[in-house]
Amino acid sequence: MADVRYWHDQQSDLVIMQLSRETDTITVRFTSAQLDVHIAEMGRLRAAMREPVSATAPVSLEAQVNPAWTMSDQRERQGVGLMVRHSGFGWLGFRFPDHEAQRIGHWLTELYQNLNDYKRRVDSQSRANVESPRPTTPHREAGPAGWGSGTASSNANSAGWQGFGSGTGGGGGASGP
Repeated sequence: MADVRYWHDQQSDLVIMQLSRETDTITVRFTSAQLDVHIAEMGRLRAAMREPVSATAPVSLEAQVNPAWTMSDQRERQGVGLMVRHSGFGWLGFRFPDHEAQRIGHWLTELYQNLNDYKRRVDSQSRANVESPRPTTPHREAGPAGWGSGTASSNANSAGWQGFGSGTGGGGGASGP
């Protein structure tokens, strides 16, 4: 098996990949546009592999902070489209069936209402005696064709949400229909 190394050469602003095996070394240089094409192709190849991506969300991950996003109503495709900009992977697209988009909307509304209730209580009580309420965190279990059945888990054990790191990214905000 070959040893593979990657790094960003800041002077040339290229990503360098070296494949080494015994006495042979191959060096490949990628521009940002070339790297975008290869990342997208690697994602398509990964999706085609027999071993699927884990259906269990990680306990923690590096999250993009306030990423740019846009949504579209895709009635002709039976769902709601969401695109989120990742600083490393580019624009990631998702389409949620109406019932899942509704669940997400309800959860976000509950979270916002709980946050407002918390702020009002903090204004009227000592901060030491008030804990921030958290609604049950929804998530999707992977199933046939990637849709599976929707479930919710208690916030204490909700993988993938509690452990978000500070991450990178930005340019947040929304553009809507």
